[in-house]
Formats: sequence, structure tokens, C-alpha cells
Amino acid sequence: MFELVSYEIHEQGDKFIIQIFIFNPTNESHDVKIVFKDSIFQQCTKMRTMNFSPNMTHWVSWDLTQNNPSEETNGIQMRALWGAKLAILVNEEVVNEYELKYVLTDLNIRRGLKKFSPFNKKKFWIIGDSHAGYYTNTSTENLTLSNYDIVPLGMLSLTLNNFLRSDWRRWLSTLPIFDDDIIAFDIGEIDIRGTLFETSIKKEIELYSLTDDLLTRYFEFLSYFKQNYKNEIVVLSINRPIKDDCLTGNAEYYKLNISTPQQRVELWNYFDNELKLFCGDNSIKYWDIKHMYKDKDGTLFNDVLYFNDIHIKVKEPMLFDLRHKIENNF
Repeated sequence: MFELVSYEIHEQGDKFIIQIFIFNPTNESHDVKIVFKDSIFQQCTKMRTMNFSPNMTHWVSWDLTQNNPSEETNGIQMRALWGAKLAILVNEEVVNEYELKYVLTDLNIRRGLKKFSPFNKKKFWIIGDSHAGYYTNTSTENLTLSNYDIVPLGMLSLTLNNFLRSDWRRWLSTLPIFDDDIIAFDIGEIDIRGTLFETSIKKEIELYSLTDDLLTRYFEFLSYFKQNYKNEIVVLSINRPIKDDCLTGNAEYYKLNISTPQQRVELWNYFDNELKLFCGDNSIKYWDIKHMYKDKDGTLFNDVLYFNDIHIKVKEPMLFDLRHKIENNF
């Protein structure tokens, strides 16, 4: 019934705006509801109700500022730079659905935080949860090498389980990743700190049985990626567990009330060893760039973390190690 004419994304002051043009080819006026469903990993829905005049093109727009990469103090935190769906409803019935890709906005990502990098320079992408985004809380010199630039893509609260269950192929297809780029995966900290323990308790499933299932699905993903994509891949060790006393009043929020530091360390060691063995057996590079932050009990030192937070604030040691590994391996 209705035709998607075009859409564009542009900067308006300090905002990103998506503007969508839709044509009503009928000879009748229609009251329609337009539903914009955004994000693969964390669903965000926006709606607009309007009247479409006959034989006319109409436009609708949304502010995507809260969904786009920004020059935040703690790095690039992505929310909605992957595909979106647009649905048009008449009398609450869907009459058309369209797939959208944020190509214009995506191209900005290729230049990295603050657009410091040339578009065509090769990239070392770090894909993960919010920890990946925190890599950028440093000077751009620490993210720049002679042949590569480090560009982190951090999705807030993204668990490894949710990533593996998502339509990650569609998400990757919307990113400006070239075949000679390197893709590093740094994801799973949330699972080891909280969701595996929480699911084990709620569903009464043995903890390490759940962990083995998650690892198996991760291995299948890595194998598929290695066979079907041209990019070199690297698996980064996830952040080691945090201590109970590093948070004030936030322990329950960060799921520290359902396990002990020792239990978290034991689970981390099991997960890490299994992942390291798999990578070794399948010619996948596995790098631990956070070993210098390990306390004698296997947890992270409190003083390398932001106050009352779980994210690492001391960037330079691990980025120096990462740069060294990139330069000597690629």
C-alpha cells in the first residue's frame, strides 16, 4: 500500500536525526501508525501516528542521539548502529514492513572515536560489551598504530549468551568492516559475573553444565566465523572477576550477591582455560592483555577500577600490550 521512497541520517547540531520518506500511492487518505523498531541486541521501539494524504510523499523523523556513538568520557558505547525495522500500520494491522541500514552513520564509526582515523586505514575492531567501549578512555595515540587503528564497539549490557542468540550476521552486515580488518571478540564478563550464576539458581541447572553449553555455542560461532568470513579474528580474555568490596551499595545491581569471589575466579579459570584450548586447537589467536591487573587471589586489583564501578580505568598497560601484539602478529 505504501512505498518507502528513501531515508537519510544527518547531524543537526549535536543530534543525529533519521528522516524517512514514505509515499501514499492511493487515492484515499489514511490514518497510519509508524513503528520504528531499533537494535538487534537491545530492542528500542518508537512510534508516530499521522495522516497520509492521497498521492503524496510524507516524512517522519526520530532523534537517534541516544542511540548513536558519542564522544563519551568513557569511550564509544553503541546502541543502535545496526539494522532497524520500519512498520506501517492501518487500523493496527501491518500493511508494510521495511529493513533499514544506518549506512551514513556507520561510516563515521570507521574513522574511530573523534573521527581521528582515515577512512581507508585498516582497523582492529574490538567487539564486546561495555568493557570494550571503555578501551577508548585514553588518548588517540594509544589507539593508533602504523598499519591499524583500534576501534572498540561496546554494546551496553551485552552478554555472550544474548550475542550468540541474536541475528549477529545482520548486525555485522551493517558495519563498515573491510575484509582486511581484524576483529577481536571481548565478551563474556557479564555471563561469568552474573547471568550464569543467576540462571543456575533460578532454573536449578548445574552451573558448569550451563557454562559448557555457552562455551559450545561460542566455539560453534568462532568456527563458523573463521570458515565464512575473510577477516582475521582474535579472542581476548575477558576481565577477571572483581572483589566483593570494590563496590559500595552496588553489589546487588552487579550480581555480586549470588556468588563469592572464589566461585567467580574458579568459573573464570574454567571458562578461560577451555576457550584457550579451543583457540589453540583451531589456529585462532587468543590474547590475555589484562594479566597485569591480576591480584594473587585471581581477582582484579581494586585500584585499577573506576570508583564504585566494574570497568578498568588504567588503560595504558593493556593497550601497550595490545599494540605490541598487533604489531608483531599482523
